[in-house]
Formats: sequence, C-alpha cells, structure tokens
Amino acid sequence: MTMDLRQIRQTALKQMPDSAAGMADFIRRLRRDLADNPGGWENVTLDDYLEALAAAFEGHRNHSLAGHTAGEIPYRLVAAMLRAATIYE
Repeated sequence: MTMDLRQIRQTALKQMPDSAAGMADFIRRLRRDLADNPGGWENVTLDDYLEALAAAFEGHRNHSLAGHTAGEIPYRLVAAMLRAATIYE
C-alpha cells in the first residue's frame, strides 16, 4: 500500500517509533514509499531531503515536535545517527 505524504505525516504522529528496530522500520517504510510514490514527495533527492530536514528542525525550534518540547529532543543522538549513516554499510 502506497502512502502519500499527508498519510505519512498522520501515521508518523500516531505510530512514532519507540525503539531502534521501530525507527529502522519507519525509515525503511519512508524509503519504500519514495521508491513506490516519488510523485508524492516534495524532496526526492538526498540534498533536498536533508535541506528540508534542517528546515523542519528550525521550524520546530520553539514548538512541540511530536509531543516533545525542543529541550527534550535528543539532538546529539540524531546528529550522531545521521553522521554514522554516512559510512555505515
């Protein structure tokens, strides 16, 4: 079943991963949706996606993000995982 971006956003808020395995599954579902439904994505290149990710973080700087205040989001962990993925096989 292909999900459009609106459905992904709604599902993301309802089914937030709560484990490393859940997060890996969520990322793989995003990747699969991009492959199956690229027309439903605004940011189909890695460059555009990373820029949009940066903008999303900036946009949520002073707001709740999925129920977490800015100070509760583990930014160092997110940064470490993004960096690790540049070399992880």
